[in-house]
Amino acid sequence: MAALQDDRDQLIEDFKTLRNRYDEELRETRAALNKVERSLQDASSDLAMLAKQRDVLLLKINALESKDSHAELNKLLDQLSKALSEKERDLTQAVLENSAHSRQLAAFSRSMGSLQDERDRLMEELSKAKRAVDTRQGSNVEASTGVKRCEGTGVNGVQSEAKTKLHTKESAQTLQKSQSLGASDRDVSDVEVKDTGTAQEQLVAGGGSGSEELVGRLQAERVQLHSNLQRCMYEIQQRDQYFQQLNQKLQQAAEEKATVTSQLRVVSQTLRDTQTRCQWLEGQVQGHSQGAAYAEVAPGAPQERSNTPVDAQRDVSIDMDTEEEWGAASLDPSQPLMAQKVTGGVLACRRWLRGRSLYFSRLLTSRARSRYFFLFYLFFLHVLVFMCLSSAL
Repeated sequence: MAALQDDRDQLIEDFKTLRNRYDEELRETRAALNKVERSLQDASSDLAMLAKQRDVLLLKINALESKDSHAELNKLLDQLSKALSEKERDLTQAVLENSAHSRQLAAFSRSMGSLQDERDRLMEELSKAKRAVDTRQGSNVEASTGVKRCEGTGVNGVQSEAKTKLHTKESAQTLQKSQSLGASDRDVSDVEVKDTGTAQEQLVAGGGSGSEELVGRLQAERVQLHSNLQRCMYEIQQRDQYFQQLNQKLQQAAEEKATVTSQLRVVSQTLRDTQTRCQWLEGQVQGHSQGAAYAEVAPGAPQERSNTPVDAQRDVSIDMDTEEEWGAASLDPSQPLMAQKVTGGVLACRRWLRGRSLYFSRLLTSRARSRYFFLFYLFFLHVLVFMCLSSAL
């Protein structure tokens, strides 16, 4: 195996040596061939020059051999002068074309420089747009986390809808934005490659008309890049407006949630106060029922009846103050519509409870013969109210 490996290595080395030698011989042969071709071209040009000289000499000989040699020589001189003037015109035209091409090349170089500057500016704007998109994506992530936090605390309908719209719109616009930015980058890179790779060749090959067409095409591509960039900026602005609207909706939902929470807290406090008052009324009813047998002959009865209206007037004044405060809170135009509705409902409930409480307080302090009937009615009514408020019905 070692011998075979050595033979293989030796054959590879011999092959490399032969290939290098053949490559060297091929280069030498090509150099000799190029030299022979140049010599052939030089010989062809010399042959053409000799042919022209021969034609001139033949014309001279014919002119000298003719009868009127002076006229023939003048005629030959005129022909040579015309040929020389034509050559000079061709040379002048070639010089003018060369200068025109030089000016066109300089103008094209300037336009290429301006296009390069424009491309750099567009690339910078695209990078800024990408950074803005990344920033918006970060803010979208923060907004989605905010929506998730709000989901655990309340207002589930509005927040779930906002979250769903946010994710769908974000994914669609992110995909569209990535495609548009990728297309813009590809357009810019294609323009750069086309401009740097084929501009000078087309200018030299096509002359003035080709350079004008190339400049026009570059201008059209620049306008297209401008339109793509403007479209990207418009999409970014639309996305910013949508995110602002979502943020406003989230803020409004949070404010409504806070308002509803405060209203629920107030309703709970009102229910606790109502329960306390109901217990107090039950104690009053029990006290009146125990002293019903002594209502007409007890010496302290008139003082008790005289104290009860004072307590009723105090309760009426307290309830009136609370009602005025709740009415002012419900009529506040700065509060949301939902908060105003909840406040109005709580105010109506408080008015109803206050009216029932005052009515039954006055009724309980009336004659003793009708107390038991209204005591049963009061107990049944309070049980019904508590069952309604606790959603038992």
